Amino acid sequence: MKVSYSLATRYTNALIALLVSNEKLEDLDKYISGIKKINAKIENDDALKDIVFSPLLPKKYISDSLVKVSELNDEIFEKFIYAIVQKKRQSLLKAIEIILERYSYELKKLIEVDVMLSDKISEELLENIKNVLKKKTGRNISLKEVINEDLIGGLQLIIDDKLFDYSVKGYLESIERLYASSRG
Repeated sequence: MKVSYSLATRYTNALIALLVSNEKLEDLDKYISGIKKINAKIENDDALKDIVFSPLLPKKYISDSLVKVSELNDEIFEKFIYAIVQKKRQSLLKAIEIILERYSYELKKLIEVDVMLSDKISEELLENIKNVLKKKTGRNISLKEVINEDLIGGLQLIIDDKLFDYSVKGYLESIERLYASSRG
């Protein structure tokens, strides 16, 4: 089955509404962690993958297997997983994880930023980058350093699926594009 983000969003919104009505929204990160464990185990364990996507096994057995993997003993979570399995929507779990994580970031006013560099830099410089981004966005920053040896120098920032290229390589490529377009 093809993953539908609009369908995953509906399931995610239903879970969030349920958490809000039960005053358990502060537990959202535990739910995200449980779903992450499930997705990681499905991705790396073919036996579990066969169980999860089997049309022959009882739905209760499948949902109990998923809840066990999540290591989360919570009635709302169990019912949520059971509802997903009942409707045969297990393939939506990865999309639900992503949507829930973004929602959690919004609640915390947090932005996840990947800083791509050609080599390691000092913690002080990373903290300066973090502070500039926090000042520009007005949000807390979760910074992840990624080494990309293809970069000559400078850095690239990936913020919400957008690339901001402040690298030497990017600058040279922009000059190349400009020169190529002017020649005709």
